[in-house]
Amino acid sequence: MVTDKIIVILFVVGLIALCVIPIIQAEIQMRREKKINERSPLLTDGKVVDERVVNIQVASDAKIQNAYYITCEFEDRTRRETRVYSSEWPLSDWNRCHMGTKGY
Repeated sequence: MVTDKIIVILFVVGLIALCVIPIIQAEIQMRREKKINERSPLLTDGKVVDERVVNIQVASDAKIQNAYYITCEFEDRTRRETRVYSSEWPLSDWNRCHMGTKGY
């Protein structure tokens, strides 16, 4: 009798933990990202220094898709690469880019 009650209690506590732990982890991750974004400078006035296309094929019988990337160099000489949409490609007429802490 007592062991049945203990098992039920442990089961309920386990279910609650399974529901609460992911919420707590998500909150911790959001706070970490917020702190990182507050500390990192807002990068602006960049120059496109590189463009590249990567062919992606998920499976041997799947269609090959292209992923398009640009690399921007900023006033402080840092570089950041970001993926751009295929509708924005080709970027040959781009010479400036604007990027913040979260990306393009």
